[in-house]
Amino acid sequence: MADERQDSTPRWQSAAVTGALPRGALPTLQQHPRYAATLSLLGRLSLVYRLRQGGRTQATVQVLCRELPVIGRVGLVSGGPVWAPGLAEPARASAYRGR
Repeated sequence: MADERQDSTPRWQSAAVTGALPRGALPTLQQHPRYAATLSLLGRLSLVYRLRQGGRTQATVQVLCRELPVIGRVGLVSGGPVWAPGLAEPARASAYRGR
């Protein structure tokens, strides 16, 4: 029963670069798994997170990492996150707040 409660609470989780996009979603170039794979071949780091609830992926976000002099590693989210079609605004806002 505890697992069911955890599964019903949306949480961002680390995912593989080739992780599944939400069903029916149309990502921008910078949020597409093939873009991350290409960057990886060029030696760039990409991190992928997905928001799962009820066993379904509700959103994914790809973070492109870069090393900047003096500052160090920074992450850029460009053109994302990619939301599941039809996901209501309150659910999106809640995901941003981590609730």
